[in-house]
Amino acid sequence: MFCLDPTTLRRSRHQTLAHQYESWGNIRADVIKRTGLERQETRIAHPRHMFLMNLKGAARRGEDFVDGRRVSFSARRPGSIIYIPAGSQWTGWDEGDAIASFLLV
Repeated sequence: MFCLDPTTLRRSRHQTLAHQYESWGNIRADVIKRTGLERQETRIAHPRHMFLMNLKGAARRGEDFVDGRRVSFSARRPGSIIYIPAGSQWTGWDEGDAIASFLLV
């Protein structure tokens, strides 16, 4: 499951959402930019290791789960990186800035 597929995303009340990606063999990089959404839900699962980098905007509070187990939430500022191990599922929600962008590799 790779949740940047528009058929698996739940609708949200955002003003704009832009998604671009590039692939180099086994490596894929996705850039997601959005505005007008202060609370978002996230679900990422993939058979390979992944990194989610927060490029713009901050997440101040929320909940995170890895493989169904709750893990402590850490506020995410621009420049923060989340590592998602191969075969794991990271889900959760966060509230923060209405304008944000992310890089998923």
